[in-house]
Amino acid sequence: VGEYSPPQVAGPVVRYAPLVAERLVLSGGLPRPGSWGRAQRDLQALDLVRGGSPEMATTFLSGDNLAVGPGEREGWSVFYVASYEQRTGYNPIYSEVSDYRKNPKRAPKAIDYLNFNGRGGNELLVHVFGPTDSWYEAISADANQGWKKVWEGRACR
Repeated sequence: VGEYSPPQVAGPVVRYAPLVAERLVLSGGLPRPGSWGRAQRDLQALDLVRGGSPEMATTFLSGDNLAVGPGEREGWSVFYVASYEQRTGYNPIYSEVSDYRKNPKRAPKAIDYLNFNGRGGNELLVHVFGPTDSWYEAISADANQGWKKVWEGRACR
């Protein structure tokens, strides 16, 4: 049948991740982190759309961790999924920017991608960490509206 080899986190995925995050941080009115390397908490290369360059999912945090518990008052999280275009490089197809000064902590991390609704294409399973608990969400591509959240469920206890 063959073997599946997941895309590697290398090359353009590594180079573009902090650049895309910086654009989202600045457009969200958030302060730059002291170090982009320390702020990047998760980076995954994905094969959401077969062929071409891999997509990426990444989480950047300032004043926080990928765990249940309060973040710092001045903290923030940036989570995005980006696809690659030859002309422009990586650009977000889905993003969440959370400013903890304005809203409760919300720190998402990509877990896996699969076609769980049976309609073709892949959905992305995301684990979200809040100040007192965590939960799961799924995001999916919609032909008319781009990528959006399509499901949310509490973590098993």
